[in-house]
Amino acid sequence: MLGITTTTEATSYPSDRVLWNDNIYDTLKEIIPMDRIGQQIGEVKRNVNPMPKKNGDSNTIPVGTKLFEIKGISTKEAIAVQRGGEYNKALNHGEFKSDETSLTMWYLKFLLTFFVILGLVFLCFVGFVKVNKSVVLYTTPLLVVVLSL
Repeated sequence: MLGITTTTEATSYPSDRVLWNDNIYDTLKEIIPMDRIGQQIGEVKRNVNPMPKKNGDSNTIPVGTKLFEIKGISTKEAIAVQRGGEYNKALNHGEFKSDETSLTMWYLKFLLTFFVILGLVFLCFVGFVKVNKSVVLYTTPLLVVVLSL
């Protein structure tokens, strides 16, 4: 008898996430003592599933939940998320890169490459650059660097 196994890909993330100061934070079960809680630095403004897209977004943390700094720890490392009367530690998972940012960077690299090539072609046609081994040797690394950006 043949057994067919199917798997379902999860559309949620393994932890509650919040986007603050262009960084994604994953909340932990670790409770931060009240005496280590610093200034309020923000709050959850909206819920977005499956992944936060703007500062103040969270995938599951309720809107209005307050975010705090933790005394003695940089906010680049961790923050505290208030849950009822407790504060959970949220570790920085990394800098947030939106699809819009990636597309903009690709477009800028494309434009830079286009204008560098256009400039080299222009210089060749006008006669300011003599195309020989030395020019090819100097321009090839430049094109490789620009194209690899």
